[in-house]
Amino acid sequence: IRLRNVAPRTDPPMMMITGRPLVGVTTRESLERVAQLVDYPSFRRRQAQAREQGRYLGIGMATFIEAAPGPRGPEGGLGMESMRLRLEEDGIVVLFTGQMPHGQSHQTTLAQIAADEFGVPFEQVRVVVGDSAVVPFGLTGGSRSATMTGGVALHGARQLKAKVLDFAADMMEVSAQDLLITDGEVWVRGDPASAIAVSEVARRAASGESGADSDTGFEVEATYDGGEGGWSGGTHCAIVDVDVETGIVKVERYVAVEDCGALINPAVVEGQIRGGIAQGIGAVLLERSAYGEDGNFQSATFMDYLMPTACDVPRIEIEHLETVPLDADVNFRGVGEGGMIVAPPTVVNAIEDALSPFGVRITEQHLPPARILELIAAGPHAPAAPPDSAKPPQTGASRAERST
Repeated sequence: IRLRNVAPRTDPPMMMITGRPLVGVTTRESLERVAQLVDYPSFRRRQAQAREQGRYLGIGMATFIEAAPGPRGPEGGLGMESMRLRLEEDGIVVLFTGQMPHGQSHQTTLAQIAADEFGVPFEQVRVVVGDSAVVPFGLTGGSRSATMTGGVALHGARQLKAKVLDFAADMMEVSAQDLLITDGEVWVRGDPASAIAVSEVARRAASGESGADSDTGFEVEATYDGGEGGWSGGTHCAIVDVDVETGIVKVERYVAVEDCGALINPAVVEGQIRGGIAQGIGAVLLERSAYGEDGNFQSATFMDYLMPTACDVPRIEIEHLETVPLDADVNFRGVGEGGMIVAPPTVVNAIEDALSPFGVRITEQHLPPARILELIAAGPHAPAAPPDSAKPPQTGASRAERST
């Protein structure tokens, strides 16, 4: 049913009712790949065997696409992102951005992009954020950073590089087309012995030693309109083991197949995916902002508001789809929100599948142990309650039980 209804990639792309094109989406590919990775038929056989032994396993999937920042639609572009870039006399390339990072590793990813494009080591790039006296205006959030800020960093570094090469060409008495910048040095193609550090070029430009008739201010103001933009998306799958006597849910396996375009830094991308999934698991099994009838907040400490730990989150398997190039240069898109968007329905679907023998249908997200037991008891095929003598002795409340 899912495969019959997902939007395939077509040329020209299918259009949403809002007029936005579904260009480059890999929804079908992610769904098919997840089914392969978890071996869906094999799991169903294992699930049936487990039920005969009194264990209730479940599998759940969920698929999403996210405008990150989204494709160009009929209303026009994606806005504009600005950045100021400067080459200092010590050879440091400084990026001034209005994007304010809050955990997405802007200082790493933007520096990587600028370093690769300009031709200096990563350590020779400094990213300045948060100081409204020196950074340009910017809009942070909404999965803009990878495409919009990464794009302006790339194009800005390209403009700055051209400016440096023009000056170096006059200084070295060669054509700018014959010059390269690699590892922080300017040199003539085919003549490594001609190499001169970019810091030396910047110093000579600042001191006026060269006498070259060039604009020696190694600073540029760059803007970027988002290019072709694009979607992020993917499919997640969870396998859970539900203890129907205690209501405790264990996430046995979690698989994510995602597409956020080209990976600027794989460790950063996978860290954001794993963090979002952990947050989603916590939202379903543990976390809840509870209020009493008098309106008082009852989850004011971490004794009452339970966060997922390494004991609650399994090893998360991540596979990246080969991206569909949409732009000549900027094919990276946002990824930070995807895990939390799709992890909660993935886990809830898996729990409902595990409880299907009891006829349980779930239309809510927060499922602590007590609620699991209530759903089983209310199901049309609820198991018979054991006699009091068969109930285990009461002990202190477990961590999972406190989440009720």
